[in-house]
Amino acid sequence: MIAVEDLEREIRSRGGSITLAGSITAATLSEVLGVSIRTIEGWRAEGIGPPSYSASGQPSGRRFYLLADVAEHINASLARH
Repeated sequence: MIAVEDLEREIRSRGGSITLAGSITAATLSEVLGVSIRTIEGWRAEGIGPPSYSASGQPSGRRFYLLADVAEHINASLARH
């Protein structure tokens, strides 16, 4: 099971950035999960994967992912396997 703090440490050790609100970009998420950005976009379109949020509140706006949601997604994936 991965904790948010462990995930944050891992991202920072790779040189990734995390906002003060505890969110990351799709590019950082793709690195963390080891999948392409296109895969993440597909997950978003299908309603799977960690939830995303838009800074502008618009569907076409830049997307962000909360570390807590990412950790929950990873833990749920690990539990299924």
